[in-house]
Amino acid sequence: MKNQKYYYSMGMSKCVGIIWVYNPSIKEFSKVLESLVQNDIERIIIVDNGSKNRSEIIALLSNFERRLVSEFIEIGYNSGVHALNVGISRAIEIGAKWVLLLDDDTVLSPSVVKEALSKYDELCLKNRVICEKIAVINLHSSRKLSKYIHRFIPFYIAGQFSGSLVRLDVVEKNNVRIREEFFLDQADFDFFNRLRAHGYYTVYFVKKDAIWHRMGKAMKWVKCPMIKPSGVWIYENPFRFYLIVRNSTVLLTEERLQPSFYIWQIINYLIILMLIDGVLLTLRTVILGLSHGLFKRLGYIDPSIIRSKYTPRNKEALKRIMKDKR
Repeated sequence: MKNQKYYYSMGMSKCVGIIWVYNPSIKEFSKVLESLVQNDIERIIIVDNGSKNRSEIIALLSNFERRLVSEFIEIGYNSGVHALNVGISRAIEIGAKWVLLLDDDTVLSPSVVKEALSKYDELCLKNRVICEKIAVINLHSSRKLSKYIHRFIPFYIAGQFSGSLVRLDVVEKNNVRIREEFFLDQADFDFFNRLRAHGYYTVYFVKKDAIWHRMGKAMKWVKCPMIKPSGVWIYENPFRFYLIVRNSTVLLTEERLQPSFYIWQIINYLIILMLIDGVLLTLRTVILGLSHGLFKRLGYIDPSIIRSKYTPRNKEALKRIMKDKR
């Protein structure tokens, strides 16, 4: 494959970790790798989307070489979710049964992967039919589902790549791949939806503090009591909000996303963006996302078109109304 370089050593595991990285914090990434060791993941595939600190990443991997068999694949540029498809294809080549998809800032709790797969094996002994229909196990920490601890609960709408165990035989048999033209946001919704369309289940494995995920570098947790006294709102910068609007609009027109969830999602991100970046920029982002979604102008777009970088004005706004989640 063009613009890719491979650095790898031999080894194989039933479950292979795939981590897509882009300029990761080495300190945080080290925690991710350590959590994989604690989960008895013996082999990982790192797919790099053109990180500027690639030498530091490779040096860090060498520190784990006695505990993790690692393979480092360089894309050479920020390819978005294409990196995950590269990792999945490589995992299929080496004969893995499951892949664990992770962002470069997702830390696993000890043994959560082993517990989830053991639960799956138990289910296979009790009900082979249901077992064969499970395609994705998402490691889930939601307090709302705390009464379902150590159980599988189906999900039908959302879900996220990071922290998901995916069965490769299902992916290969049905030729399902991640939708690269989405670049980032909503590609997980689309992927899971298409697996369900083939008759498979996507389920949560619920455990307290199953994973710790910062939800990406473009996101901030915003405490805004005047709107949501009981908690925090997630702030996405205009570029990420554009992707959410555009890609979810595509899914809506394809009947792959419920209208109620579509509206809730747009409003949920729109309000806090409007407070921080202003009404005009928010409207511009929404209109651009809607028009590109309706006419399916997909793929990568230069963030400067939307002006996603913080300006002095919205930096001051962040100081006034925002408190980072502790």
